[in-house]
Amino acid sequence: SLKERADTRDIYWHGKPRQAFLDLLLNTQKNTDNTLSDLDIRDEVNTFIFEGHGTISINLSWTVFLLSCYPQFQKRVHEELDDIFA
Repeated sequence: SLKERADTRDIYWHGKPRQAFLDLLLNTQKNTDNTLSDLDIRDEVNTFIFEGHGTISINLSWTVFLLSCYPQFQKRVHEELDDIFA
């Protein structure tokens, strides 16, 4: 609802309102001391989206591989997940 969205904007970080990454870039672009073009902003957003995706998939793959190499830890992880999710 509109009320809920308004409440989420009241979150502050060190006395300043928190902003989404794109909002931060767009506000930076408005500052005359910066030369951030629309293309620069697009490149930055793409970097965060695609690099983050690659990093997560690589880390998950590596974690699964390592768990397969160490059955004792795999068993502990499985037990912990069973405890959490019943």
